[in-house]
Amino acid sequence: MSEMICALDVGTTKICALIGAFDENGALRIIGFSRVPSRGIRRGVVVNTTEAKAAITQAIQQAEATAGADVAMESAYVGISGAHVSTLGSKGAIAVGRNGRKITREDTQRAVEQARNIALPHNREIINAVPRRYMVDDEQGILDPIGMFGYRLEVDANIITGATSAVANLVNCVLDSGVEIRDLVFQPLASAAAVLTDEERSAGVALVDMGGGTTDLAIYFESAP
Repeated sequence: MSEMICALDVGTTKICALIGAFDENGALRIIGFSRVPSRGIRRGVVVNTTEAKAAITQAIQQAEATAGADVAMESAYVGISGAHVSTLGSKGAIAVGRNGRKITREDTQRAVEQARNIALPHNREIINAVPRRYMVDDEQGILDPIGMFGYRLEVDANIITGATSAVANLVNCVLDSGVEIRDLVFQPLASAAAVLTDEERSAGVALVDMGGGTTDLAIYFESAP
């Protein structure tokens, strides 16, 4: 079987686990799924690690059982939300090259890393850094600069932060369930990626994800959150 992509949605009322694999045509096919009642979670935050770990483990085991005897969820993308999450804007800039050249994906990643380099209180940490717009030299409002020629690359990014204790409790519950974390994903961004079209993001749209303990809101304008 080709590389699997797994996901965990740890919510207040339910925990969902998903296992997908690419078929011979390169299409992602869902091969395992589970949904179990959530325990030890309040308003998207772990309040009882023992109960939360047990519920997460149950969701993982059920998803593995539906996927087949030889399938194991070794790593997963994990959704995170809650009132402790907040966002702020930041900018990052890098020199592409003294003589200029085509911008690569690695250049955009370096610019985003520069945007992540901000001072935060000791009890806050970065969950995601989401690019909104790029600027190549004097050209502004660029959504995707890869392949463009330039000397300097700047990025305007949304920095999503969370309470260190809340993030650590969720991470530890997943790790103690035997699953490594590929990345934490802010829940409204995951919901938007699942249901919004490119046309909706470009025109401007608000997405409301109403859960049992939290309601998340993501607003997109000109394709950027």
